[in-house]
Amino acid sequence: MKPVVAIWAQSLLGSGHDVRMRLLSDALETQGCGVHWLAPRADNDLPHIRARDASFALVDAAGMPVGEDTWRLRREWLRSAIERQPPNVLVIEMWPFGRRAFQEEVLFLIDLVRRNFPSCRIIGSLRDLLVSKAKFSRYWQMLDQALAQFDHMLIHSDEHIVPFSLTFPFERELRSIAHYTGFVTKKPFPRRASQHGRKRVLVIAGGGRVGRRMFKTCLAAQAASFLPDWQWDLITGANQEQPELHAMAANHANVHIYGYVNDLPSRLSLADLLISQAGYNSCWEALAAEVPAILVPFADNGQDEQPRRASILERLAPVVQLGAEAFNPNGLRKAARTLEHVRTQRQFPPCRFDGADNSARFIAGCIRGDSP
Repeated sequence: MKPVVAIWAQSLLGSGHDVRMRLLSDALETQGCGVHWLAPRADNDLPHIRARDASFALVDAAGMPVGEDTWRLRREWLRSAIERQPPNVLVIEMWPFGRRAFQEEVLFLIDLVRRNFPSCRIIGSLRDLLVSKAKFSRYWQMLDQALAQFDHMLIHSDEHIVPFSLTFPFERELRSIAHYTGFVTKKPFPRRASQHGRKRVLVIAGGGRVGRRMFKTCLAAQAASFLPDWQWDLITGANQEQPELHAMAANHANVHIYGYVNDLPSRLSLADLLISQAGYNSCWEALAAEVPAILVPFADNGQDEQPRRASILERLAPVVQLGAEAFNPNGLRKAARTLEHVRTQRQFPPCRFDGADNSARFIAGCIRGDSP
């Protein structure tokens, strides 16, 4: 019988958390592990919770504020799922460094596993950067909870590029359980030239619901003769409504709009320019594919994770950051001119992009007893 790895993850506004965990799931299966998802999926009935908008107010599948009944149903579902398929390893994605609204649920789940399956290892999964906290005491709380609740903490970053200490002041105290895995990305494709000889712009805003302004601005810029002879591919993701965008692009033969795509590394390998927000997956997959980029980081309501990541990449690679206040057709033109100069000054740095495989090997080692 295959060992079981249970994964708790919760996407709220974008799809980045889900994408990373799916890549980890695929890598775990190559290690001979079965994966049990403790997250809303098409094949289960765990009540769904998401963010209503950039305020991160939580709503249920019907768009109503989350009440105690929803939390109770989720706890009952989690209990049944764990009892039905006991895990060898439980992976908790992001908490206690994020997903604070789910703290009661996560602690319930960890306690359930500890009491009933004491040999199960509890492993945390973290992205590269955190959102800044208004109260410094929150960092102490994160550290205390991480050390108390987890056997290991996987940090999906290259410590030589983005050490966790950039956004977590107690990284040194966390080292007893922390392990850097490298960035979790899809395998990059070798750089390729377009079959039609036309240069390509790839525009993406993650898989979330906050990228509408990016797409509308890019279409307006293209209509105003910004790179008019290039092919423009807009990847809107599964959560974007597309009719308005299709209407705007109707008179432009070299503009193509796509919803969800599962071949982003292939498309990146053909791109000559990326225009994107600065989410984890978009940035590190672009860096792996060595695509020059204009990054427009999401920064609403104090969310400074993406501006920080964009600033890091701007220092390291052929990347230009464009703030929301300057994101308009004229701002895009200026950023593109700056990028042309930057490309002569900076090369793409070597990075570790094998985070999914390294994470899966580490977890499989825990099951075999190779890790303390």
